[in-house]
Amino acid sequence: MNMTSNSGADNRHRIIMHVDMDAFFVSVEEVLNPRLKGKAVIVGGDPNGRGVVSSASYKAREMGVRSAMPLKTAKRLCPRAIFLQGSLGVYAEFSRRIMEIMGRFTPSVEVMSVDEAYLDMTGCQRLHKAGPLVVAQRIRDAIQNEVGVPASIGIASNKITAKIASASAKPGGMLYIMPGYEAEFMAPLPISRLPGVGPSTEAEFIKLGVTTIGGLAGIPETALNRVFGSRGAGLACLARGDDQREVDTDDDEAKSIGKEVTYSVDTNDLETLEATLSYLSEKVGARLRRKGLAFRRVTLKLRYADFNTITRSRVIEVPSSGSGEIFRTVKKLLVAALPSRRIGVRLVGVTVSSLAEPERQVYLFEGGAKLVAERLDRSVDRARDRYGFDVAMTARSRMYAAMMSKSGPSDSKPSRSGGGEAAA
Repeated sequence: MNMTSNSGADNRHRIIMHVDMDAFFVSVEEVLNPRLKGKAVIVGGDPNGRGVVSSASYKAREMGVRSAMPLKTAKRLCPRAIFLQGSLGVYAEFSRRIMEIMGRFTPSVEVMSVDEAYLDMTGCQRLHKAGPLVVAQRIRDAIQNEVGVPASIGIASNKITAKIASASAKPGGMLYIMPGYEAEFMAPLPISRLPGVGPSTEAEFIKLGVTTIGGLAGIPETALNRVFGSRGAGLACLARGDDQREVDTDDDEAKSIGKEVTYSVDTNDLETLEATLSYLSEKVGARLRRKGLAFRRVTLKLRYADFNTITRSRVIEVPSSGSGEIFRTVKKLLVAALPSRRIGVRLVGVTVSSLAEPERQVYLFEGGAKLVAERLDRSVDRARDRYGFDVAMTARSRMYAAMMSKSGPSDSKPSRSGGGEAAA
């Protein structure tokens, strides 16, 4: 158990925890099969296939295995590892149980993914009659005893510091950064440890001579604006421990809805890519309407054979819930993005965001075309609810389904939030 201490800052009254499961998928598999404990275990699928590592045990990580690494590379680094397919349904159920435990300690829980969440414990000390470290220990013990999964917890006055603290405490530790020491704690850490700094952004910082979070904190805002625009100044604020974001407990609506697939064979065939986007648009649209929501932003994600990944987004004028609108928008993004790369595409994803309730009054001004399309979508949804998704698809989507029944890409887990760093 580690603790860095001292005095004040503007957010000194806040107590934010970031709770992060350790090697979550592997930990669940160890609960289901205790004989896996202490062994090199990799969740992701067939090591001879085209998939990537979803989770790796710490024993496998000692051999250099990392998440998102191609399974073939993982097998080369750790040939004696136990490779498992995994089950998103099982992991989701474990996640639900873990989030319920956190909800017993505070009503302010922001679920970030299946294996991590922010907790706002401000004002809860009187309820629990204990300080932050003791409460964090109780949370960690409850998760371990009731679910069997280990967790690491970072505690600080803001979200960014708490998240970095939990990563520093892994595996199975707790780290409390007391108010006033946020910047000092983060300063010596590599710039890549700051959330929001991906490989391409890190490379730009290195060109500027910035290799640590503290180095970023000291760069003048004018210099950052020239290279990164307003985003650079925002990252500098985070590097100084200045994070005013609240713990968002509004989980009634997803921040985005998305789906992506990985091809078994790389392709740059436009017909294949468009068929894939049509299928994904129908899947995403169906989920969107099931939640009674409409979207304003559509994001296309492409990962190429060399693992370079780009995202492209477009905002539409009028909120929509139509699968056809998703496809028309993402198709335009595809046509604009493809000329930038000549190699094959490995992964395709479609995400909608900026979600809200549909603005039905727009039909008064735009005629009946959208109303007809909406009615058709809902009729299709009812048929799918009764007979299955494949009972009604466009010809283009059916072409995709037929192709994949022969070769079969692997479906990736749905995204909770869209966007991402473009590394073109």
